[in-house]
Amino acid sequence: MKRICHIIFEHRIFDGRIFFKEAVSLAKNGFEVILLVPTIDKRSLGLKKEIPLPNNKIYESKGIKFQTYYYNKKLPKQFNIRQYFCLRNLLKKLIQIDADVYHFHEDGITLEMAAQLKVVMPGKKLVFDFHEFFIHSYREKKKKINRINEYIKLENEIVKQADLIITVTDFITAYYKTLCQCPIITLFNCQSERIFPTTKESATDDGIFWVVNEGRLLFDRGLKLIIEVAQRLKHSNIKFLIIGNLPKAEERYFQNKTKQYQIKDKFHVTGFLPYQEVPLWLKKGKVGLTFMLSDNAKTTISNKFFNYLRFGIPVLSLSHPIIDDIMREYKLGYIFDENEAKEIAAQIEELYHNKKLHLKLSNNVRKAFKTTFNWEKMEQRLLAAYNSMIKVGI
Repeated sequence: MKRICHIIFEHRIFDGRIFFKEAVSLAKNGFEVILLVPTIDKRSLGLKKEIPLPNNKIYESKGIKFQTYYYNKKLPKQFNIRQYFCLRNLLKKLIQIDADVYHFHEDGITLEMAAQLKVVMPGKKLVFDFHEFFIHSYREKKKKINRINEYIKLENEIVKQADLIITVTDFITAYYKTLCQCPIITLFNCQSERIFPTTKESATDDGIFWVVNEGRLLFDRGLKLIIEVAQRLKHSNIKFLIIGNLPKAEERYFQNKTKQYQIKDKFHVTGFLPYQEVPLWLKKGKVGLTFMLSDNAKTTISNKFFNYLRFGIPVLSLSHPIIDDIMREYKLGYIFDENEAKEIAAQIEELYHNKKLHLKLSNNVRKAFKTTFNWEKMEQRLLAAYNSMIKVGI
């Protein structure tokens, strides 16, 4: 049995793509899978101390074995002291695990380790999973802009050494094909009935026409536009369901604007939810919003888009160079520009009143999920790529 080690630092330990999709898919198809995560106190898993470690220090879920490396937050960040000791602890653990394949997912600390892996552990397989177009991310974030040259250097090392590169869109795949010769595959963040099942609890209908935004609500994910749309909707039975939380600045803006417009009663905000509680709320949705504004977001497809498809929720999207083609081909909903709050509100009203139209779109969405955009299709790609990579190494 081949041993696979997924390595994370910033991601939550039960991340949808890393844990529930990729790791579980590999484990249930005959691989031994270890998820290596940080611990900040040697008593819990993850940077946010998500779950306590058992007394025997062994934790396992869905066939995945969890192991830890120590990230000492008491050490100073100056001169990269904290990072140095974290990398040392991570390397010791990677050697101890002695996996056949090491699968990385992030920039930052684990990116540095990925770039050095083949030097330290020759003969091991290196997989890098680009969840986003990191170069755009570095350009957009003030904290990262000064480190863009460092990132590019590390990225170049990785693409030279990688045995398999995985991306989330064909656009990013095309970019990396210009940089390396190794196999590259696209794995959309499609959802699965296995991961997001329909239960009796989630299937109840409260009679509200819920307009859903799934995920943390940020300025660059349409917060201002959503409030302007809500302010234009007159029917009291149309309400907005925010499945997630808002950071402090966005929360202040949200509270001030909804109070000014007197529309607080039009919103329900769940706050942060564990991943497997999301479908209980998502199933209520009648319309799903995906208002992605940043340049980086326009090179990927948000998870919420695929989650809406899982539950047959028609989509209202801002124009997006990747999503637009999917929306038009499968007739999943409607596309708007950022300045069309009035038109978006009118379309929501139309879908509320025209049940025949809403049902037609919902059926289109369900069909697209069943035939094309489901994780089981992506799982086949993942397994084929893994089996081919491992066979080459025999």
